[in-house]
Parts: sequence; C-alpha cells; structure tokens
Amino acid sequence: MSINIIKEEQGLIIAFNGNLDNMKCLTLQENILEYIKGAKKVIFDLLGVEKISQMFFHLCNLVINHVKKENFNIININLELVKNYNVNKFLNCN
Repeated sequence: MSINIIKEEQGLIIAFNGNLDNMKCLTLQENILEYIKGAKKVIFDLLGVEKISQMFFHLCNLVINHVKKENFNIININLELVKNYNVNKFLNCN
C-alpha cells in the first residue's frame, strides 16, 4: 500500500493505493493526525483500493473529528466497496 498526499489551498487529498487492511489502517492511524494537521478539508481518494477493513472507517471517523463531516469526503471508490460496506454515510455529495 502506498499513500500520496496532495496539498491544495483548501485542504488535502490523501490518495491510497493498495488494500487497506486492519494492520495498514492501524499504522496509518498513528500518522494520520500529523498528515491532516492544519487542513480545513480532507479527501480520501480510493482510486487504487480494492479492499478495505472496518479499521478504515475508524480512520474516517478520526479525520471527521478534526475537520467536521462536511469537510471530509471519499472519492473514486470502487462500486463493489460501496455495495459491500456502509460507506454512504462518509460520502459527501455536495
């Protein structure tokens, strides 16, 4: 799994590539707050992700607690992930 962090004027895009299993998400959890420090908006780009774990949702909630739900979004998510997991609550369609 790899991560690419793209800084924009309004916030960050964190692009993931590879599977986000429990162990990878636990490792990310240790660093995610440092990554998003000072960001007003955070977007998780899941273009290269085919599998996620329950810990991924914990990661989402961790970010939401710092930037508010309306400033968090998930983009480029595989439709199979949408069908198999309850990710709709994290998708910001505004």
